[in-house]
Amino acid sequence: MLGRLAHFLAKVADAWKETNQEQRKSLARTLFEEILAEDGRLVAVKPRHEFEPFFKLNFERQTADIAGDPEGL
Repeated sequence: MLGRLAHFLAKVADAWKETNQEQRKSLARTLFEEILAEDGRLVAVKPRHEFEPFFKLNFERQTADIAGDPEGL
């Protein structure tokens, strides 16, 4: 399941670049349950339940990269 989500979300980044504002809003509503913006800046998001595993995995991977463990070991 994570592999399918990763593939889908990788394509989302590409799609985001090629869509208009209305399509981006629709895409954001599909992925996120809550979106918090302040002063026109995005400050927090809560992914929909079915996408949580991917976002958790992605966060853990980025945290490992930042901590100096590029392989995530």
